[in-house]
Amino acid sequence: MDDYSEITEFLRSIYPAELIDSLSRRPQTKRATPTRPFVTLTYAQSLDGKIAGPGGTQIRLSGNESMALTHRLREIHDFIMVGVGTMLSDDPQLNARIPKLQPLFIQPHPLILDSKLRSSPACKLIRNYKAGVGHQPTFVRSQADDPTILSREKLLVDAGAKVIGGSLDGDGHLDLPSLVSTQVKNSSLMVEGGASVISSFLASGLVDLVVITIAPVFVGAEGVSMMKDMGADFPSFEHVRTKSFGRDVVVVLQRSPSSTS
Repeated sequence: MDDYSEITEFLRSIYPAELIDSLSRRPQTKRATPTRPFVTLTYAQSLDGKIAGPGGTQIRLSGNESMALTHRLREIHDFIMVGVGTMLSDDPQLNARIPKLQPLFIQPHPLILDSKLRSSPACKLIRNYKAGVGHQPTFVRSQADDPTILSREKLLVDAGAKVIGGSLDGDGHLDLPSLVSTQVKNSSLMVEGGASVISSFLASGLVDLVVITIAPVFVGAEGVSMMKDMGADFPSFEHVRTKSFGRDVVVVLQRSPSSTS
């Protein structure tokens, strides 16, 4: 079995058959209509639970085999989301390009949680969109009419991005349930981090499936932990499957039926 077939078999073993078929955007596939958004949270961490180096510096944790899995996950989701911290530290592309760059119709639509619009107008997401190898990125800002934020919005829009205002929850953070229901609707969303986004999504109860890549390395105490709010209450999850991909171990959890809203 080649690597691509192995990954496809793995995905079919962790997603319901009707869902994996509906997630595919290939033209020859007849899509079912989901009744609610399906949210996959995925990230790579070290053995000591770190997702980034000191100060949030980017470090390569995933090996080649598990990285290929991540890109296959991107292929089968309609939207992909990260927070502004990931944008500033990694300048990610968020497209499916391993083992090769996929056609635009297969690429996920990037959603960026950036309440103060600190992302650069010269970021790779916008450059990829202008080059035709990625969809137009959508940046979600706060609703506040802050002159600085509005000025940054103009720069992003002029560069080619889309900017929308997001409502805030009781704690002053972007309201994730509202955002997912209005932007993702009944489609699928892949959430890649960073730490604040991971914690917020787990606490929100929106996550259906968690895919964690564990790399056989230690980052150390100065690294960024995968979870920012260790005291938050999270829904319960249950184990689905564990599988080795090269040197890494991938653990899959699904939301327990008792936690399903």
